[in-house]
Order: sequence, then structure tokens, then C-alpha cells
Amino acid sequence: MDFEYASLQRKATIYNILAVAALGLFLLFLGYALYEVRINGPLYDHIRRDHDLVADALPPPLYIVDPHLDVTAALLAAEQGAFDQSLKLVRRGLQGRAAFDDRMAFWAQSIDSVDIRDMITQQARKPAARYFDVVEQSLLPALARHDVVEARKVYDSYLVTLFQTHRLAIERATDMAHAESIRTEAEAANLVKVILAGVLACGALLGAIWWWSFQRWWIRPLLRRTTDVGVALARIGGGDYTTPVAVGAPDEFGQILGAIESMRTHLRVAVQELDDKRIAAQAGERAKAEFLANMSHEIRTPMNAILGLTDLALRSHLTDQQRGWLTKSNLAAHALLDLLDQILDLANPDASSVRLEIVPFELHNLLDRITAKVSGKAQQKGLTWRIHAEPGTPAKFRGDAHRIEQVLVNLVDNAIKFTDKGQVAATVALQEQDADQCLLRFTVRDSGIGMTHAQMGQLFKPFAQVDASLARRQGGAGLGLVICQKWVQAMGGTLSVSSTLGQGSEFSFTLPLAVASDESALPAPLTPTQAMPSSPPPEWAALHGKRVLLVEDNDINQLVASELLHDVAGMDVMVADGGLAALVLLQSHAFDVVLMDIQMPGLDGYETTRRLRAMGLAADHLPVIAMTAHTTEHDRAQCLAAGMNDYISKPVMPAALFAMIQTWISR
Repeated sequence: MDFEYASLQRKATIYNILAVAALGLFLLFLGYALYEVRINGPLYDHIRRDHDLVADALPPPLYIVDPHLDVTAALLAAEQGAFDQSLKLVRRGLQGRAAFDDRMAFWAQSIDSVDIRDMITQQARKPAARYFDVVEQSLLPALARHDVVEARKVYDSYLVTLFQTHRLAIERATDMAHAESIRTEAEAANLVKVILAGVLACGALLGAIWWWSFQRWWIRPLLRRTTDVGVALARIGGGDYTTPVAVGAPDEFGQILGAIESMRTHLRVAVQELDDKRIAAQAGERAKAEFLANMSHEIRTPMNAILGLTDLALRSHLTDQQRGWLTKSNLAAHALLDLLDQILDLANPDASSVRLEIVPFELHNLLDRITAKVSGKAQQKGLTWRIHAEPGTPAKFRGDAHRIEQVLVNLVDNAIKFTDKGQVAATVALQEQDADQCLLRFTVRDSGIGMTHAQMGQLFKPFAQVDASLARRQGGAGLGLVICQKWVQAMGGTLSVSSTLGQGSEFSFTLPLAVASDESALPAPLTPTQAMPSSPPPEWAALHGKRVLLVEDNDINQLVASELLHDVAGMDVMVADGGLAALVLLQSHAFDVVLMDIQMPGLDGYETTRRLRAMGLAADHLPVIAMTAHTTEHDRAQCLAAGMNDYISKPVMPAALFAMIQTWISR
């Protein structure tokens, strides 16, 4: 083991030494090559000098251009009669001869090329020297005599020609310098290419030798051992915790493979434990789901009877005292139903999302319903209660009015509960608005006990109370705000709170709502205090005389549903106490709609629906509406999969039931 472990270290040390040596040799060779090229040597000095020559000799040179411009300006001044100015310009032009002589002397000493030097010092020098002679000997005297004609003749006949001759000679010298510079640079570039090619060839040879030896003696052994590690990890990552890992040689990789084998052993034990816990958790979730479904059904079934019978009693002729008792009983039953909905909504594992029912509604109707539900509680405690919409708030919207009402009632109930004196106020204000949508802010303020910052942090936790002793005195499960927050978020809004201990609290939430384009909202639902009319209300007149088959095994629910359908909606009702009885009636009678319970002895609602569809009673001819105490989304999906048209949960609200029946019958 020690020998194998040390051999890897020796290999690494040897190859590091070889790498440093090869790099040093390559750098020495590269330095020698650069010294031979001599980037700063005479070769590039010559190239730079030729470039300087080219730049300096750009035609026409200033030493002849400036004097020529002065002479031209002097002639123009003389033609205009400004002879003093003319003489001054000519004399200034003659001063350029000194710069010309200096430039010629510099070029004669600095230019290496004989041809270029002769072209400049002979061919270009003579016409320029003659140019200055003519200016001094002929043009200046003529201008001094004010002889403009003679001056013009000298300028046109001699000076222009001499200037052009000098310029052409300079241009030829410039072209020659360009050509020589290009040739010299090409020779230097070729030399640099040859030297650099040699350097690269040597470097490539050294690299090839290094690569071959490194691959042969180092990389390939490492890859084999790395492959062993990768295979072991891939097998474990794929879930194979039973196959042992082959450790092999006890080198560094052997230690890694040994650690992987130890990890595999622990993972095998941990995975087995997790599988056992997962199976137990799944069994617990199934038991929980079954318990929730059963409890929902068992509680909602008698609640449907209580609410239905109470509603029927309220529609009869009662004394004021009896109506008050039944109204309070009805409110208590609704409160119990709300608590049940909150617990199931929070605990149901399938309720990860809230299903919204978007309908048109009128804001003032919503506020009136809230007032009807909470004003009695405020009056009992002697509180001032008011609710209103701020000026400028639209009147009609599209949204889930039921959820909004539940949130507001919950917030107002809490405000009344924790306020002993003073007032509770709720307002609705328009915050933003565009063409077809607006943002509303709903606010509930009270002058109650208030909360500390720490207490506000506990508000939106399930089953939490800001004050346990006060909660016991006031009651409550600690679920209302949690459910409210969930509903507000599902509708696209936010719920917030601000409070001062001893001064009161303010709960507010914003909601984006579509402004209703039509002028009609849905019919207002029947309230418990409405008396039963002698004939069906106008909104349910379309149901009058329609034939409905009620499939229900519970006697009380049969009574409640039958009387509501017959006495309130004016429908012709036949009752089947089970699935088989319903199929028999369907073979001998024609119906406009079927109300189907789900949980029934013998043949349940799902199978009954499948069989009646198999009898040729298609969904577009005979609508089947599930009317059941099973309330989960899974139950709803099962109903639709079995061939039912729609779904309504118990306890059934009469207005919602009538609206659904009317919708499907009208189709």
C-alpha cells in the first residue's frame, strides 16, 4: 500500500520536473530567436527611417507650398493695387528658401537609397532653386515697379511650371520610397516568419513528446482509475445499493473507492428506512384523505337536512318569535358549515388551489348581504357599525363574489369580536382603473384591543391565536385569517394588517376585478328570512313544470329536496331511493334533469350514471347533476368522468341549485 501510494507521488514529481525543464528550454530558444530577429535592431530602424522619409516627403512639401501661396497672394494683391502688401508677401515667400536648403541638406545626408537621394537632391532641387531665383530676380522687381503685367507673365510662364516640376519630382521620390519600404518590410516579414516557424516547430515537437509520455505514463492509468470511480458512483446514483464496490489497488483512488463503498453501505440502510417511512406516510395520507372524505360526507349530510328544513320552515307562516329562533338557528348552522369548510380547505391534501367561480355581481348587493350578517352582532355589543363604498367606485364587477363576501364577513366578525366599545367600519375604495379592469381596496377598521408587532406575526399561522386567554373567551379556531389569506391570494390580491396595541387594528386587501360590461348581475340568492311565495319567483319561472328525478337514499334529504324543488321552483319531482330504482324509472319515464347522490347502498352514483349513459341517455339530452356531500376536486373529477354534467355540494343552497338546473335545462 505504501509503495503504490508513493509511486503516484513520484510520478507527479517527475512529470513536474520534466515540464519545468521543457518550458525552460523552449523559453531559451524563443529568446535566442527574438534576439536574432532584433525587433529594435538596424533592420527595423531602416524600415522606420524609410517610413519617416515617406511621411516627410508627402507632396507638395510645405517649404515650397507656403512660399508659392505667398507669391500667389502677392500677385493677387498687386492686381488689386495693394503693392505694399504684395511686396511684403513676396519677401516672406523668399524666406522659405532657407527651409528648402536645410531640408535638401538633411535628405542628402540621411537617405540611403541612391536613386531616391538623386531624385530629390537633383531632379527636385533644381526646379525649386530656380523657382526662388525667378521670384527674387524677376517677380520682385516687377512688383516693385508696379508692373502687374510683367509680374503676371513671370508667374504664369515660369513660377507655375517650376512649382509643378518640383512637385512631380517629389511625388516620384515618394513612390520610390513607398516601393522600397514595402520591399524591405516584406523581407523582414519573411525573415520573422521563418524564425517563428522554427520556434513553433520546436515547441510542437517538445509538446508532442510531452503529450505522448504524459498520456502513456500518467493520464491513461488515471483514466482507468477515474472510470472505476465513475462507474461506482453511476451505479449508486442509479439506485443500485446492493452491488459492492471493487476497491482495487490501495492508492489515492483506492481510498476514494473505499469511501464510496462505505457510503453505499450507509445509503442502503438509509434508503430502506426511507422506503419504510414513505410507505407509512402514504398509508397515513390515504387514511387522512379517507377520513376527511368520510367526515365531510357524514357531517354535510345532516347539515343539508338541518339547513334545508330550516329554510323550508322559514318559508312557512311563523310568528315573529319563531322566525327569530329559526333565523338564529340557521345562522348558527351556517357558521358551523363555514368552520367545517375552513378545516377541510386547510387540511385537504388535494386543496392546493382554490377553484374560483367568476360571476357578475353588484357591489351594493354584496355590502347589503354583509350588513345583514354582521349588524346584529355589532348592535348586541353596542358598537357603531357602518360599511360603504367611496365615491367613484364602479357599481358592477365580475369576480368570485362569494369568496369576497366570506373574507369581508370574517374580517368584520373578528373586528367585532375584539372590540368592546367604539366602532367598526368597512370601506371599499377604487385604487386603480383602466379600460376594463380596476383594483379595489377593501378595508376593515376597528377601535378594539389592537396587537403588538409580535402578535401580528402569528396572525396567518394555522390554529394560532394572538392571545390564548382572550381566544378562549371569544372563541374561534384560529383558521379564519389563514383561509382568508389563501382566498385573497387565489383571487390575485394581497392581505395586510396594521395595528396599535390598545388603539385598534386595520385589515385591508386589494383585489383586481373586471368591471362588468352587462347591466344585469346574477339573481340574488334567497336569504333565510325570505318567506315562501305562493308561486315560483320570476327568476325560477323557467323551472315550473319541469320533470326532475331525485336519486337520494336519505329520507330527510329526500323530503328537503323534494319540497324545495316542488314548492319553491314548481318542478314535478320523482324520487328514487337508489341507483337501481333510478334506472327503472328512467326506462319508463321522461325527465328533464337528474339530481344524483353519490354515496348510496348497492349501486352508487358513479355506476348509475355510467349505466344510464349506456342506455342511450346522452349528456346533451338528459343532464345529470351530482348533488353530494363529497366536496374534493377529486370527487368533482370523478363525477365528470362518470358522465355527469355538473356538480353541486351539500348542504345545497336553493338559489345555487335552481340556477344550475335552469342553466342545464336551457341548454
